[in-house]
Amino acid sequence: METSQGVKTVLIQQAEAGVRKLLESLQTIEAGDLKGLEQQVLETIFVVGRGWMESILSEPAPEERAPSQRMGSCGHPQQLEGYRPKQVLTLLGKVTFRRAYYRCVVAEDRAESPARGAGEADASPQQACTHGEAPADVLWGLQGQRTSAGVQQAVSYLCASLTLEEAAETFSRLLPLQMSARQALNLMQATSGTVDESKQVSIKKARRFLVGFPIISWTDDIHLAQKAVSCQTESGVHSTLHG
Repeated sequence: METSQGVKTVLIQQAEAGVRKLLESLQTIEAGDLKGLEQQVLETIFVVGRGWMESILSEPAPEERAPSQRMGSCGHPQQLEGYRPKQVLTLLGKVTFRRAYYRCVVAEDRAESPARGAGEADASPQQACTHGEAPADVLWGLQGQRTSAGVQQAVSYLCASLTLEEAAETFSRLLPLQMSARQALNLMQATSGTVDESKQVSIKKARRFLVGFPIISWTDDIHLAQKAVSCQTESGVHSTLHG
């Protein structure tokens, strides 16, 4: 992935700002306070990382540097409507970036075109198109969703060996994101098809990330490869997710 010189400069500046803030915070940490030092360094990494992701994601894609018109995936010409913000839940926390949003101009063209018979208008299914899209969402795999693949994999792995309540609590303790049991269930349901097709790959990726945290006791991988995973909340309600 190529980055412009402007983005490289911004990333370096954000890293330098993070280091300066860390140096200032060290003044309040007593010598020998390993826990305090560890937490401060980790917090700095998360803050700088979120800034990096926002800067990289907000960089215009090559096609968006072109004229403000493009051909949409529906086959219609599209006009740049503006830049819209999008918030995504990532392993580093909540990230908000701006991306170009395009809308089809078919309806506008129809209004400006000469009057035609009702039968002719009805014969063209494209006339009713009001489709709009953000190319960056497709590029980064965020079309129709606001959760990164990393978060989905982490939640799926935790729910494979813990109840929904326990999985949400563990996730919230490890990462700068608050997760409820309901949110964990929704993520599991949304990704159940993907887990079914490539559960081993998802489990391995999630495990590589989460295994570094010593406070978690992992179960045998055989359990993670089961075809059916039952997640039970503290209220006793079971939700069987096939993966």
